[in-house]
Amino acid sequence: MAEIITKAKIESTYKDKDVEEFIDIYFFRPFGYVLALGAKFLKLTPNNVTILSMITGVISGHLFYYSSMTINIIGIFAKIFSNALDSADGQLARMSNSKSDLGRILDGISGHIVFLSIYIHLCLRCVSEGGSGWIFAVATAAGICHFVQAGWGDYYRNGYLYFVRGARSSEIETSNILFHQYKNLKWEDNVLKKISTYSEYSYVLFLESFTKKFQKLKSMTNDIYGEEIPTWLGQEYRKTNKSMNKYYNILTINVRQFTLFALLLIKIPEMFFVFELTVLNGLFLYAALRQENKTKHLISQINAKVEDKSIQEKEPN
Repeated sequence: MAEIITKAKIESTYKDKDVEEFIDIYFFRPFGYVLALGAKFLKLTPNNVTILSMITGVISGHLFYYSSMTINIIGIFAKIFSNALDSADGQLARMSNSKSDLGRILDGISGHIVFLSIYIHLCLRCVSEGGSGWIFAVATAAGICHFVQAGWGDYYRNGYLYFVRGARSSEIETSNILFHQYKNLKWEDNVLKKISTYSEYSYVLFLESFTKKFQKLKSMTNDIYGEEIPTWLGQEYRKTNKSMNKYYNILTINVRQFTLFALLLIKIPEMFFVFELTVLNGLFLYAALRQENKTKHLISQINAKVEDKSIQEKEPN
């Protein structure tokens, strides 16, 4: 714990500066780094920190049930602490080189459980204050949209890292590989691993169905260039897609949660579901269309390169 904390050490635990949000760089990453050092000193694993983050987040959701401003503010601080722990688990994994498939799956499940707690408690609060039970239907629709929006944003953020920084820097998965892993696992050897692998396979397959142009780009790149992304393509992907990172980030956590905090403070938390269904859905559709056009452009760039090379090879010396 006597370790001197420097900017360089904190930055070494980033996924990549291109995909980090302003509030992550200046608050959650530094705070998470301190928590990661504390966890390391206490000999906690990244998975221990993830579970602690999930418990804290679930508690924050319960505190949003009450109409008391004081309790809501405590809940807001609990959710911020949960997010800092969520940052710390990944930072601890990177600083201790202890990444694992289980950790990645647990991290994803944790986020969904925390927001499920928030959604359920907001609905119960609305009904207890005289609102209609239909709020559960509205919240379910908002939750489905949340699942799609956040999954799409996180997938393309990892897609960005895949093309710009290389496969080792990305957590992007392929459904075919996951299904092969699932088929090779035996129930009698590892039930939990088989269930978790199938769950991850299903989730990735779902995301691939929303990102067909990207799948074509990735497949084409692998067929032509193999596993190593050529320098020109990495540079072109960065130039074309760097501006998209702000949309990926908006559709994942921070904007979503700080909007919820604001609505709690002005005592209309049920409007959070409306925000999900209107503003974030509109942004998702806009970003998805932009992403499609950018991916088409990159596919045409590769086709042009291949065609030029083919012409040069046919020309006589």
